[in-house]
Amino acid sequence: MIFRKAPLFFFLTGLSLVTSAQQRQSERVTDTVTLDNGLLTIVQDLKGGAITALRLKDNALNPFDWTLDVAKQPEINKNGFPFQGHFISLGTWGMPTKGEQQAGIRLYGEANGTIWQLDSISPHYARTGFKGNIEKLDFERSLQLYANAPAVKVTETITNRHPIARMYNMLQHATFGGAFSDKNLILDSNAGAGIYQKGAYPRVSYDSLEQRSFRWPNGILPDGPIDLRTSGNRKKTYLTSHVFDSTDSLGWATAINPEKGLLVGYVWHTREYPWLNVWHQYRDGKQYGRALEFATCGLGLDFIRLASGDYRFYGQNSFEFIDASQHRTKSYTLFAMAIPKEVTAVDTVTLHSNILDITYIKNGKPITTTITLE
Repeated sequence: MIFRKAPLFFFLTGLSLVTSAQQRQSERVTDTVTLDNGLLTIVQDLKGGAITALRLKDNALNPFDWTLDVAKQPEINKNGFPFQGHFISLGTWGMPTKGEQQAGIRLYGEANGTIWQLDSISPHYARTGFKGNIEKLDFERSLQLYANAPAVKVTETITNRHPIARMYNMLQHATFGGAFSDKNLILDSNAGAGIYQKGAYPRVSYDSLEQRSFRWPNGILPDGPIDLRTSGNRKKTYLTSHVFDSTDSLGWATAINPEKGLLVGYVWHTREYPWLNVWHQYRDGKQYGRALEFATCGLGLDFIRLASGDYRFYGQNSFEFIDASQHRTKSYTLFAMAIPKEVTAVDTVTLHSNILDITYIKNGKPITTTITLE
């Protein structure tokens, strides 16, 4: 198992959780993990590991109110759980090859078809994870909710139990839905060059990508330009994939809904997640969901294709290597804050030591809010 030198373990039986001595006092049995510091509440489902709720004090709106039922997933995922809120893709990204499917590989990997184990929990901290029985990629996540800030530090470690090195990918699929993801939702980021792919605009060729690229937020789809911040009036599902400029050591992305008074944001190291994929889901005659997917990958190709040619985009590969028995640790900070209705954009997000600065535009003027992470 991936947990090393842990003093106490929690084991799952069916959909129940056998709790530790600390929790037996209340005889509580649960299949979710909830952390609350009085400013922010975060909920992780142990059935698939998704972060399914994030709520600010005095605002009941949950931006992660989004689900894709198993019945709407490919047949190879029939024994798993719904995709929900902020879930992950680990191993492969996208549809596995025919041989991988026959070997039991799922769309987006094992994480979403596995009941995660809860190793440690306190009011502001939880450690969970799972063992990759097929892909041999073990996974451990720690959620550290800051005691005095509406923010959480998420640290994740992948361990390769294969006796050889392998290509792999890791993608954070932060998906916004429900009332938060309506026509007023605006996405901002410091992402750079990008391409379109998948959805209603499937890309046939991955040749000459740089010559046909565009820059965030000015996208170009086969049927014309698009404002990637708002999606305009596009009544189609699409995905664009972006890299960051070499001068940017941090990547950030935010989602704001001024009418709902809420901002949700992420910040991470671009050396760990050099891609940002932006998904717009149109379903049942409306904008159903939007996602900020920061990742190690950005091209919708399997490993056979990626290994058989040079598919770098502005020097960036769409995969990583992990050596035999190697551990790879990545992290990001997730935060939320209330905003006035007059906010029209997020201009910058910076993180220095424990100081998080968010500058947004209100009535045409920049205003900076500082969150001290402690």
